[in-house]
Amino acid sequence: MAETNSLDEEKKALTDLNESATVEIDPDDSTVKFINGGKGIDTKEDGGSGDISFTGLGKEELMKYADDPFWKKVRIFLFILFWVGWLAMLIAAIVIIVLAPRCPYRPESKWYDENTAYDVYLRSFKDNSDSQSSDDSDGVGDLKGLTSKLSYLKDLGVKTLYISSFYKSGKEDNGMDVVDHKDIDEIYGTLDQFKALRKETKNEMRIILDFIPNHTSKNHTWFQMSRKNDPDYKDYYVWMPCTQADMPNNWMSVNGGSAWEYDSERSECYLHTYLKEEPDLNLAHPVVLKEMDSIMRFWFDLGVDGFNIIGAEYLESNGSNANADTLPRNLPESISLISRWRSIAESYATKPGKEKMLMVAATGNINETSLYYGTSAKKGADYVLTSPVDFAKPVTAANIESRIRKFIDAGQTKRAWSYGNQDESRLATKAGRTMVKAMLALQMLLPGIPVNYYGNELGIEDGLIDYADRQDILVRDVSLADYDQAKSRDPYRTPMQWTSGLYAGFSKQKPWLPVNNDSDSVNVQTENAYFRDRNTDGTQLYVFDKLAKIREEESFQWGKTTIGTVQESLWFKRHAEGFPGYVVLMNLGTRSQTVNLDKDADVPAQLEIVFHSKYKIREEEKNLNLDEKSISINAGQVLVFKFN
Repeated sequence: MAETNSLDEEKKALTDLNESATVEIDPDDSTVKFINGGKGIDTKEDGGSGDISFTGLGKEELMKYADDPFWKKVRIFLFILFWVGWLAMLIAAIVIIVLAPRCPYRPESKWYDENTAYDVYLRSFKDNSDSQSSDDSDGVGDLKGLTSKLSYLKDLGVKTLYISSFYKSGKEDNGMDVVDHKDIDEIYGTLDQFKALRKETKNEMRIILDFIPNHTSKNHTWFQMSRKNDPDYKDYYVWMPCTQADMPNNWMSVNGGSAWEYDSERSECYLHTYLKEEPDLNLAHPVVLKEMDSIMRFWFDLGVDGFNIIGAEYLESNGSNANADTLPRNLPESISLISRWRSIAESYATKPGKEKMLMVAATGNINETSLYYGTSAKKGADYVLTSPVDFAKPVTAANIESRIRKFIDAGQTKRAWSYGNQDESRLATKAGRTMVKAMLALQMLLPGIPVNYYGNELGIEDGLIDYADRQDILVRDVSLADYDQAKSRDPYRTPMQWTSGLYAGFSKQKPWLPVNNDSDSVNVQTENAYFRDRNTDGTQLYVFDKLAKIREEESFQWGKTTIGTVQESLWFKRHAEGFPGYVVLMNLGTRSQTVNLDKDADVPAQLEIVFHSKYKIREEEKNLNLDEKSISINAGQVLVFKFN
C-alpha cells in the first residue's frame, strides 16, 4: 500500500512540474530553458556537438558481429538468394519473350497498295438517261451516268475509280487531244458535276485521272501561238527545221507514219509521238514544266487521289535525240520528270491516308519499266501498268509461269496488273471467253494491284463495227474499200452492257458506237439474276465479286509468292507469316485434269476450298484431304485453297 502511494506521489509531482513549467528559447544561442517556478533546466539543441547525443554501436562492437560466423553465413545466404532470384526473373522474362505468341508482321502499306481499281472509259460507261427523258440523252457516257452506277461498282468491291481523259478536247481523239487541262469537256459534264461525284465517293472510293503531259491538241492556244513564233510560246513544242519533202529524221509515230509534220505557217516540222493532231510538248522548257505542275496541283486541290501518266516512255523524245534511228523511249530524262511530279504528289500527303498515287503507262522489258519506280533517294511512280500475260504467245500455264517468275525473281511484283484499255483488244477476245475467269483470278490475286477495264468482269468481247459506224480517227478518213476494222480502236470501246433491253441499257438514244450483238445475254442484269443461284455455274460477276473479297486477306496483300505448273494447270501460292496461306489453281488446258498439288506446291494435306469459279461451295464440300483425294479441275476453272 505504501508502494502504491509512493507511485501516486511521483505522478502528481511530474504533473505539477508540467503544468507550471514554461519554455524560454534564447534566439542568440541554442539553449532551451524549461522554467519551473524559480528553477530552470537548460539543455542544448543537438547540432552535432551538443551535450546530449545518441550513441549507437561502436566500431569494435560492429566488427564483433561482422566476424561472427553466424552473421557471415546469413550475409552469404542473402547474397546468393538475391542473385538466384535475379537470374530466375531474367530467365523467366526470356522464356516469355521467346514462347509468347508474336504479333504477325504487317508491312506499312498505302491505300493504293490494297485497293481494287476499275478503269472507266467514260464515253462508253453510262449515258445519263435513267431519270431523264430521251431528249436529254445523247448516246455518250458522262459524269452523271457514272454517278448513277456507283452502287454497282461498290457492290463489286471497287475502291479506286480510274476515269479516262474527260478534259476539254479538240474532238479528234476522244479526250486525248486536250485543249484545256483544267476543264471538263461539255460532252461529259461540268466541273461542278465532277465535284459532286468527288463528294459522293469521298468516304468510299478514291479517284485517279489521266495526266497527259506528252502532248496537246493542235487547237490548244499554246500551239496556235507557238506556230506563229510568239516569243512566249515558240519553244512550248518540239520544232525542227525541215521541208515538206525532207523530214528531220526517220522517226515513226506510234500510230504509224512519220513522227514529224510540216507546218506551213511556221515553215518547220513539229514532233508528234501519236497523231499529227497531237503535237508533242517540249518538256525541257522550264515554263512548260511549270504549266504541267500547275495542272497536277489543280486536280489535287479538287480532291483527286492520283494520276495515270500517259505516254511516260516518250516524255523526253526531243530534238536533242534527233540523230537516233528510232523515236527514243524510256530515257533517263523521262524518269526524272516522274520523280519531279512524285515530289508534288508527296507534298499533298499531309498524313496517313492522304497519300497521292502516281501510276505510269509505259512499255518495255522488266529492266526498262522498273526504272520508273525511281530509287530510294529519288522516288518515281508507285505502280507501272503491266499485263500479267503476254498475249503475243499462246495462253498456256508454262508461258504465264515463265513470265510471272521473271517479275518475282527481279523483285518487280509491285505492278498494276491490267489486260488493256481503250486502245487494246479486250480480255475475252485475247484470251478466249472460257479463260476469262482464270485471267481475272491471275490479275486479282497476284502481288500488286488489279486495274480492271470496264466490262472485263462480264466477259465482254470486242465489238463488230461496220464502216458506217466507225468513229476512230485512225480509220475515219479511209474509203470503204480500204476500211479494216483491225486497224480501228472502236471495237474495244463499245458501250457497257447493263441490260438485255434497248441499247443494252446504256442510253435511251442511239449510242455513239453500236452495242455488241451478245448484249442480250452478256449483261449486268442477266449476271445478277443468277448471282445467288446455287445450281447455276458461277457467273462472271460472282467470280469478280468473290475474288475481290478474297484479295483482302493478308496473304494476298503482302504474302510471299511462289509459282509453278502441274500438267497444263498453273498454280501460285501466297503466304504471309502468321496468317493463313492460299493456293490458287487454274486449268489453262483444253481438257479436265486430275492433279496432285501437295507435291508441287509444298502445302499441307489438309486444305479448305474457299473459292470455285463454277459454283458456290457447299459446307460439306469445303474440306479436302490430299492424302485421300486428288484435285479434279475442268478446263478454264479456278480453285482457291486455304491452309494453316
